[in-house]
Amino acid sequence: CANCRKEIINTNIKQLEVHAETHDQKLWPKEKCWPKDFPSTTTE
Repeated sequence: CANCRKEIINTNIKQLEVHAETHDQKLWPKEKCWPKDFPSTTTE
């Protein structure tokens, strides 16, 4: 996770999504936590 530096095995996409939901969705959506696994349409 780019926010809290937590390492989660990226073979389990559901786990990545669940972890991303622990953050503020407006500030840290899953695309920001895991840019490699959820390519974002924004370039921020």
